[in-house]
Amino acid sequence: PSRSPARALYDWFVLPEGSTRSLALLRIGIVALIWCRWAGAMVLVRMPGLGQSVFALAFFLATALMLVGLWTRFSAAATALVMVVTYYYFGIYQGLDGWAKHHTCLLMMSAVLIALTPCGRSLSVDRFLAIRRAARSGGAVPDERGELWGLRLIQVQVFCVYFWSVADKLNPAYLSGERLQSILIWLYGGSGDPQWGGLPVLCLAMAWASVLIESTLAFGLFVPRWLKFLIPLGILLHGAFYILFPVSTFSLNMILLYLAFIPVAWVHAGIDAMLAPVGLTGGRS
Repeated sequence: PSRSPARALYDWFVLPEGSTRSLALLRIGIVALIWCRWAGAMVLVRMPGLGQSVFALAFFLATALMLVGLWTRFSAAATALVMVVTYYYFGIYQGLDGWAKHHTCLLMMSAVLIALTPCGRSLSVDRFLAIRRAARSGGAVPDERGELWGLRLIQVQVFCVYFWSVADKLNPAYLSGERLQSILIWLYGGSGDPQWGGLPVLCLAMAWASVLIESTLAFGLFVPRWLKFLIPLGILLHGAFYILFPVSTFSLNMILLYLAFIPVAWVHAGIDAMLAPVGLTGGRS
């Protein structure tokens, strides 16, 4: 018998289990992006008081432990809390310049969502310690498997970014290319009134292309057989954003989150294929 839509959604969201290597790669990549965006701002010389200095030390300790995967459940949760405080307290409440932007919001949410996953079961010190304990006790090496509902939440986050980005663009100012013209002239034109031949047509094409591509990515990334076309397309789109506009970590963050859509068995097998020549393989996926 066919399943109801509610049952199908439950089965898709709640039930799946699989390899945790995708989660581990996301964990490592998210910490790298957090350091790219925040490490320079968190050095002690920039901290005006004792409280801020303690917070900066907590930032570096939590993110370093999360990066190597030591006490990962704790360190990932601590990193998520640090990012929430960074965004909401320092960015929104205190209004520090550049601390509460679209890219910092996405980075904060990425840290929160990865903390809800078993991201320390692969590529981590935690796994190394678990293997060593198994060797000492004569038990089986633990499989690199876990619940994947947290990965589904990351997929939903990517969908929301694209969906609301398209919704924001569905207005005459953007679809006519005028909004893009204003942005490009402001960024590249200086204080004058440049007359760039062909700019209106180029901006019109860019506006419609971005709407069509983002709409396709929002829904198409959930179709595995389309990924070999859509992921390169998305990388090109975000590469263009990064080159043309001051988007900071946003482009790399979105490209990293594409890992959530690649079937975990593919990622697991791909890593095994890279490790096989040196005699290293992992547990069951």
